[in-house]
Amino acid sequence: MKTLRPGECSAALLSFLLAVSTASALEPAMEASPFPNRMPLQPAAFMTLDLGAIKPRGWLENQLRMQADGLTGHAEQVIPELGPDNGWRGGSGEGWEKGPYYLRGLVSLAYAGGDPKLKKQAQVWIDSLLETQGEDGQLGPKSSTDWWPRMVITWTLRDYHEATKDPRVIPALTKYARFMHERLPKQPLQEWAKARAGDQIDTLYWLYNRTGDAFLLELVDELRSQANLWNPFFRSLRGSAGDFRITHGVNVSQAMKYPVVNFVRTGDTADRAVFADAWKLLPEKHGLSIGMWSGTEPLAGRSTTQGVEMCSIVEQMLSNEVAMKSLGDPVIGDQLERIAFNLLPGGTTKDFKQFQYYTLPNVPVARQNEKGTLPFADDHGDDLLVSPHSGFHCCCYNLHMGWPKYVQHAWMATGDGGIAAVAYGPTEVSVKLGGTPVTIIEETDYPFTDVIRFSVNPAKPQAFPLKLRVPGWSKGPRVAVNGEFVEGVTAGGFLTINRTWKTGDKVVAEFPAELETQNAYRGSATLWR
Repeated sequence: MKTLRPGECSAALLSFLLAVSTASALEPAMEASPFPNRMPLQPAAFMTLDLGAIKPRGWLENQLRMQADGLTGHAEQVIPELGPDNGWRGGSGEGWEKGPYYLRGLVSLAYAGGDPKLKKQAQVWIDSLLETQGEDGQLGPKSSTDWWPRMVITWTLRDYHEATKDPRVIPALTKYARFMHERLPKQPLQEWAKARAGDQIDTLYWLYNRTGDAFLLELVDELRSQANLWNPFFRSLRGSAGDFRITHGVNVSQAMKYPVVNFVRTGDTADRAVFADAWKLLPEKHGLSIGMWSGTEPLAGRSTTQGVEMCSIVEQMLSNEVAMKSLGDPVIGDQLERIAFNLLPGGTTKDFKQFQYYTLPNVPVARQNEKGTLPFADDHGDDLLVSPHSGFHCCCYNLHMGWPKYVQHAWMATGDGGIAAVAYGPTEVSVKLGGTPVTIIEETDYPFTDVIRFSVNPAKPQAFPLKLRVPGWSKGPRVAVNGEFVEGVTAGGFLTINRTWKTGDKVVAEFPAELETQNAYRGSATLWR
């Protein structure tokens, strides 16, 4: 091992995080042990930690603070559909996807960022949902029986339960699942629910891992039998008879998790391979120079004048986070970071008060236009306008989950009793490993710098593996523990450091990045670092 010389790695900036509190629910200690998959589900490569176990620091904390002070924190004032009359708050107003989209992002931001004001705001919605659940188990407004928005609502409730351990949630989700189990054969999936069933399946796995109720897997299989045929689509990009809007860009990004949750149920290596196959074929046929594929709103081919819908950006991030948990492939983290550090901020204003519906490689103007004059299959007349309501009114509700869910999934537990850094940024994670509370502080300006510093602080000396994702693009990566370089650091893999950790142990990772030019459509080029 080589001794690390002072000054070889630049220091990261330190930051702080405000103490968290909740308006009405007692928040648990965040070093709770994670839940592995129960049999007969396939063991996951990693296990997600409870919402709130990972806290943002540095520039990430500032990013979440701007979001809380910006559009998310003021959405109920700026967007009338989110007011007290919203159907998901017990009113007679909007009762489809707008309220659920917004609430999922609100809950994620409130508890990832530790914001008392946002927690109080979210609690109004949560209490209404739980207090108005029907005797039959149905959740939400009676004005609609659509399964789709309830897929978002049940995901939101699971996030809220992780953060608060509210004892009402698991019985409510179980009651709803029994309702769905009984009703689904007679009221099958339609339209958007048919395209997005993977979201509901992932939540059912979450519930099954906590309750062990066998009927939940029967419900999973019923959903699989009614969903779009995504596996063959992702191998050919051609739909099958009966599929609903299978080339719709948001459906595609959201359904990227479908073959993953399918694999968790079947264990079939062919199912496992589909996620990587899709990530290869979509950029090949529809790739843009900005790191994803076109969708305005349907897939639109390789182009310099097509773009990516904001909903596709945040949904692809979530699909990659789900895939990382189950598959554990380090390239999934590379893909996630490229979207998070480029497309997500590229589609919003710095203060997170406005956004663009479509993010394009080249946008010479950002204004309203006469509908049908731009080269989009779905041209709403304001898709390039920078505003709180740009384009069709779905993204102004859905974009809120992007950053907080990145924080929520930055660290994951491992099946061998350790912890893995899967996506980088300044954070602090608290988890129980081997029965011992452990806190790891990650100090960095990454991706603006190449150096990441970790301070490992177990409550007592504790042996566990610490896994670090080594980005596939890094040139000559190196890692040191307490000033001594370790061997076996390979770009595009996970480095595992097995040792007995003591309070104050330091790990420094350096992932040097070089400038890279990628040729794109019709001679265009992108400069990546």
